[in-house]
Amino acid sequence: PKQSISGSENSEKSILLMSNNSIGIQGRDNDTFSNNISETVFSRRFHLLICIVASCLAMFHNGLSSPLEPGNVLGAGKIRSRCGLFGILPKSVSRCRQMTLAMRSDGALALYDSGPLLLRRLVWEMRAEGGPDDGHLGLPECTVDDFGRVIIGGQEASVELQPDAPLRFVTPWPFIIEPPKWRKMLTESGYISSM
Repeated sequence: PKQSISGSENSEKSILLMSNNSIGIQGRDNDTFSNNISETVFSRRFHLLICIVASCLAMFHNGLSSPLEPGNVLGAGKIRSRCGLFGILPKSVSRCRQMTLAMRSDGALALYDSGPLLLRRLVWEMRAEGGPDDGHLGLPECTVDDFGRVIIGGQEASVELQPDAPLRFVTPWPFIIEPPKWRKMLTESGYISSM
C-alpha cells in the first residue's frame, strides 16, 4: 500500500499517531509539563515571599525612622532612629548621620548622637517638670499632643540641652511640630538670639 499523505492528511495522521502513542508521549510531556508547573509555582511563591518580606521591612523602617508627630506614643524602652534600618550600614554606604531617640524607663526622652557601636553621646533629654505623675501607673511613656507638646507621665516635659550639643543635632528631627518649649530652650541656651 502506498502511503502518500497530503498536508491535511499529514496533520490528521500526526494527530492519530499522537493518539495511538499517547501513553509514551503523554508520559514524557506530562513530566515536563508538571516540572514546568512546579517551577512556576515555586517561582511565584518565592517572588511573593520576597514581596511580603520587603513590604514588612519597609513598614518597619518607616515606623522606626519616622519623626514623632501629634498623636504618637513612645513607650519606655522604645526607640526611633533617624536612619532606620540604614543605620546598620556603614556611614559611607548609608550617608546618614545616625541619631537615636529613646524613651528611657527612668522617665526621660533622650536623643543620642550615635557614633560607632556602643559609643553614643547624649544631645538632649526631656523630662516632666515635677517628675512623673504619681497617679500614673506602669512605665512612663511619651505622647505628643495636637499642639506638639511632649507629655511624659501626664505632664508637659521640658528639655535640657547638653552644653556641647551642636544645633544641627537639635532640630528638626525627631519632631514634626517643634515643641512649644523648644524655642525658649534654644533662646536660653544661646543658640538663637530672640523668640
